[in-house]
Amino acid sequence: LEEEDYTAASWAVLAAALADAITVFEDDDATQQEVDDALADLIEAINDLVPVPDDTYLQIGSVSGEVGSNVTVPVSIVNAQDVTGYQVNIIYDETKLDFVKVESSISADEGAFVGELVGNGNIGVALGDDEEISLNGNTQIFTIEFTIKAEGAIAVEGAYYDEVNGVLVPDKAIISDGAADEMEIDVVAGQVTGTVSGPAYGDADGQDGITTADVTYTLKVALGIVQSDEDIRERADVNGSGRVTVADAVLILRYLAAGGNFIFPVEGN
Repeated sequence: LEEEDYTAASWAVLAAALADAITVFEDDDATQQEVDDALADLIEAINDLVPVPDDTYLQIGSVSGEVGSNVTVPVSIVNAQDVTGYQVNIIYDETKLDFVKVESSISADEGAFVGELVGNGNIGVALGDDEEISLNGNTQIFTIEFTIKAEGAIAVEGAYYDEVNGVLVPDKAIISDGAADEMEIDVVAGQVTGTVSGPAYGDADGQDGITTADVTYTLKVALGIVQSDEDIRERADVNGSGRVTVADAVLILRYLAAGGNFIFPVEGN
C-alpha cells in the first residue's frame, strides 16, 4: 500500500488503526479479545481505503499557517481532457475560517468566471463554457484565500448544487467538455491547518503542519532510529511525559483521525 494512492482522510484512519494495533502487540498484558479487536479494526481500515480517482477529478489543496494569518488554497483539475468549464461549491467551517477572496488561475472571457460567497461556509465558483479554453492534464483552475481563525485541521470540501432537487451533492463537481456536455466528477477534499506560536506539538518533523509523516517520524525517534534534538523532542512529546515514546505517535494519529479536533495532553496541562 502506498499513501499517495489513497485519499488523506481514509489513510489517516488506517494509520490510526495500525498504531493502535502496534500498541496492543507491544502490550504483554493484552487480552486475546483486545488483539482480535485491534486486528479487526486494522482489516476494516484497509478495506475502507478510498483510492485517489483514476479519471478526471478536482483536487483541493492543503496548506497551513498561523492563526490570524491569511493562506491561499489551490484548486486544480487532475487528468483533465478538453475541459472548457466547471461548477463547484467550496464548503468549509465558517467558525474556523474567514473567506477573503477567490481568483481564477486561468484566463477567460470577461464575466465567464464567477467566484462568490453564496452562504455561510459555502463559496460558489464557476467558469462558463469557453470555446477559447481547453484544459488538459493537471491544471490549477483557481485559488481561495482564507483567514485562519482556529488552531487545528479544518476540512475544505467540494460539492455542486443540484438545481433540479435543490440540494448540494457532496464530494462532486460538474465540468464541461469541448462538446459542451456536462459530466459529474469526484472532488478530493483538502484542509487548512491552523498553528500557533510556540512548540508546534505533533509536528515532529517541523514540516507542513501535522501529517501522517509526523507519526512515522515520532515512531523513529521513539525507537532510536533517528537522532533528535531538544526542539524535536519537545514537538513530539505530546503526552508531556518528558520523553518520546510510541504512545506519542498514537496520540498524533488520533489527532489526525479526529480532523484536528483533539487536544494533546501536554496542551491540556
